[in-house]
Amino acid sequence: MKRRAALFIFLSFILTLFLFPGCSLSLPGKEGGDDGNMSGAAEETENTDQDLLSEKDLQGTVTGVLLSVDEAEGTIRFANTAGGKRYELKLDSSTDYYNSFGDVMVGDQFEIGDIAEITASLHSGLVKTVRLVDSFFYSGVKNYEYSLNKGVFTADGVNYRIGSQTVVIEDGETADFEDIMPGDALSIRGVDRDLYSIIIDHGTGYVRMTGGEYFRGGVVQIGKNIREIENDMLVGVGEGNYDLIVIYNNDRAKKPITVRRGEETFVDLSEFKGTLIKYGKITFTFDPPDALPTVKIDGKQVELLRPVELEYGAHTLVITADGYKSLHQKIRIAEPMANLDVTLEKDVSANSASSSSSGTSTDSASGSTKLPPDTFKKKDTSSENTDSASDSSSSPAAGTDSSSAVGSGSSSTLTPTGDGTVNQLYIDSPEGCEVYFDGMYKGLAPLHFTKTGGTHVITLRKDGYRSKTYTLSLSEADNETYSFNALEELGED
Repeated sequence: MKRRAALFIFLSFILTLFLFPGCSLSLPGKEGGDDGNMSGAAEETENTDQDLLSEKDLQGTVTGVLLSVDEAEGTIRFANTAGGKRYELKLDSSTDYYNSFGDVMVGDQFEIGDIAEITASLHSGLVKTVRLVDSFFYSGVKNYEYSLNKGVFTADGVNYRIGSQTVVIEDGETADFEDIMPGDALSIRGVDRDLYSIIIDHGTGYVRMTGGEYFRGGVVQIGKNIREIENDMLVGVGEGNYDLIVIYNNDRAKKPITVRRGEETFVDLSEFKGTLIKYGKITFTFDPPDALPTVKIDGKQVELLRPVELEYGAHTLVITADGYKSLHQKIRIAEPMANLDVTLEKDVSANSASSSSSGTSTDSASGSTKLPPDTFKKKDTSSENTDSASDSSSSPAAGTDSSSAVGSGSSSTLTPTGDGTVNQLYIDSPEGCEVYFDGMYKGLAPLHFTKTGGTHVITLRKDGYRSKTYTLSLSEADNETYSFNALEELGED
């Protein structure tokens, strides 16, 4: 009789713990970080007591945020919303699963972060039923902020209550609000305006890149992130697997990388040198051979007694010689070896005066007039075409910038723009833009090249600007000159 009275008092105490605040201590099982069994009715010492409990198996229900439901292992892990403590209880074939409408489910259908009512036996710790709570769910939430002091979590302009009932989950385990990093994508669940679970779905990692000094002017692409290459770069991207792509001199190379949340992934861009950076050599032949010119490439004087090695791509060439007109050209290196034939023109003051009053100098002045967007101006060259064979001073003046492709494996000819050649297409502006003629690269404006009659497409491109394409109707003969409107900078309205 005394034993039965003592047992009744003990069960009443356990039931009180389960039904009132702090009830999380009533369930037998393993609390996070505690290897011992929780206090509860599972601690019997005599078989007679066990038989009595089996006959009168008491049950209790708590609300928890699910961490895992593993039918194969026979366990359920959850965090009690009363205080966020973690528990692990037993499942077996008698456990029933339901959605919020009362429809039957299987354990594998539950997801981490689901809010459920868990009914378990106080005696055995065996879960009898798991029933989802009718709740709201939003995933991919990135526009959020929270204040623990005020107990408010704002997502997409809507305020929710947070507190001890709110469980933060990362990688299937409970975490803290401090573990939420800027840029993390979240999934949230709750009832009415109470927020019960916050899952950190996708976080932000970082890619640190060195060796960018070899690829100045190029770009690097990681997913949707595109950045101009600098010497030391740190780019924040969402965690995941990517192809890191380096684009340089119209060539590209890539390598797979993995970005992990809150970690830095290091990439040395210099490893792309062998793939993207190539060098070609050029030699010079001058006419007249006794001109003794000075040659500067990209602002540095070069030694002409041996081939000059240059990186593939565009370079600025300046040639000066006493008694001759200076030559300013853009050249593009595209092959391992080439020769550049340079014809120098005598600097006759009369011709210089004539050149300065006609050709591109005159057009440059008139071309400075502001043009409406997406328009171009064709220069009238009919008088020049008539006299070009006999008077080179009427064609574009020597010393203006033009472009020449170097690298065909044979000699290329470089002459002042006033050479009197007919059937040329001159592109005067905008300066410094890459010029493509029917998709073929021709050089940097201002430049000229041999044209063919008919309808052709000119494309202008420059880093940091929006590319523009124009359709031109060109004559079969005669020189033609066009000045295009300035390109629009990226980012401008």
